[in-house]
Amino acid sequence: MQRVIDALRAHLDDSVERTIQRVNLEDLSFYRGLPPEQLRGMIRRALMAAHDDLHVKTGNAFPSLLASVATRRADAGASISVVLRGLMIGFEVMSDHIREVFSADVEAQLWWERARFRVCSVGSFSFADAYLLAREDLIRTQAEELVRLAAPIIPLHRGVVVLPLVGTVDERRAHEITAALLNAIGARGAHVVLIDVTGVPIVDAPTADALLRATRAARLLGAEVVLVGINGSVARIMIETGIDLGDVTTLGSLEAGVEYALALQGKAIAKRPRARVRA
Repeated sequence: MQRVIDALRAHLDDSVERTIQRVNLEDLSFYRGLPPEQLRGMIRRALMAAHDDLHVKTGNAFPSLLASVATRRADAGASISVVLRGLMIGFEVMSDHIREVFSADVEAQLWWERARFRVCSVGSFSFADAYLLAREDLIRTQAEELVRLAAPIIPLHRGVVVLPLVGTVDERRAHEITAALLNAIGARGAHVVLIDVTGVPIVDAPTADALLRATRAARLLGAEVVLVGINGSVARIMIETGIDLGDVTTLGSLEAGVEYALALQGKAIAKRPRARVRA
């Protein structure tokens, strides 16, 4: 109904200011920290997009705006309910204006309520969908970063990488270790992988099984895995508990592992000759 839309557009500036006042009164957490001009511009764009969609049944301006807003708000960690509450306040302000201008026009009021419901619903659904997708992408990125930090691959030499492990190795982390190894072998063309277990407090049966599975997976890609950091106490516990690492090469230190890896490639660490001391 064009007369309703015209009345709202003529009242746009006042609607923006009233919306700002009510948002500030409710002290909504997300809007609280926005600079005044940014808040004013945000509300103005939202109300204008809503106006554009009032006269069509499949308006796209308002949902498109909210979808783009949702992506940014998801990165900032804003709450869906808080952001949408601010938008709903804008529609409440417009409803008040319609009741004032068309107090005796029931037809205009009914048209506005139906149009308002349609625009609000479509916009809210668009915001929620975009927000959840953005959050899923953010969570996925964070999870990948955690995996990378939990199983960091360090290149030592061409064809040689080291995976230092710190802390316990449970089932979940075992999968992360295997995935990190396979990615490193494929991406870096690694032929030798040194898994340093110096920082693993207990090499028990589940830990040993996880390391063996990672070793077998690496061998399928043509890489050899060497366990380093197997000190005397760890070796004694493994013997006492009957843990068998099969044909996996184990060495006592990372230094020994590096020398072993280079030897497999026909190389060695050059040692500097001692300087002669003149009398």
